[in-house]
Amino acid sequence: MIMSTPELEGEALKAFTMAEGPLTEAIAARTGADPARDLSAAVAGAIRVAGRHWLEPGNTDSFATVLRRALSRVFPATPSEARLLPLDPTRQLIGSQCSGALVLDHLGLLAGRPACTDTTTRPWLEERGVTVLDAPFHAEGAIATAGGCLASVYLAAWTLLHTVGEAAARAAIDYAAPVGEKEEVVQRVMSTVGAVEAALR
Repeated sequence: MIMSTPELEGEALKAFTMAEGPLTEAIAARTGADPARDLSAAVAGAIRVAGRHWLEPGNTDSFATVLRRALSRVFPATPSEARLLPLDPTRQLIGSQCSGALVLDHLGLLAGRPACTDTTTRPWLEERGVTVLDAPFHAEGAIATAGGCLASVYLAAWTLLHTVGEAAARAAIDYAAPVGEKEEVVQRVMSTVGAVEAALR
């Protein structure tokens, strides 16, 4: 109804515009990015696109959810991101989960590697030319990606495997796994991580 009524649409867009400045300043304060140079146009675009999607008939997501999705697309494109994340796979283990793969790609860390991500981020990552795997976890060398909120367990196991060893990794996953499912969870997680590692040897 709002987008089909010119007066209401104008008021809605005016409200979105009023939010641009405070949101830009808040993001700048948290990231250290320059508001005018790095953020202003990107945040304004994200708010307006999110607003229109939020007002579309049939949408059931909150405005915050829609805006978060829009910002996850534009944030990895800010020049300050590289300065804020001095990642080096020659001396660090680097992992991403869900939309974090967009950041890795922007920083050039995927460099032709396939990646895992969540279903919402998948089309955006594919638009950037990244091959997205239908899998919860993938790793090559010191860089790993995981797709889906619960896929964090694979990143945890991979990190522990490379830092404190398989026994410690198994013990940590066993400790965190649900009661009654511990053996099954440990086996699945370690098998998945182990299979990825073996395939790349």
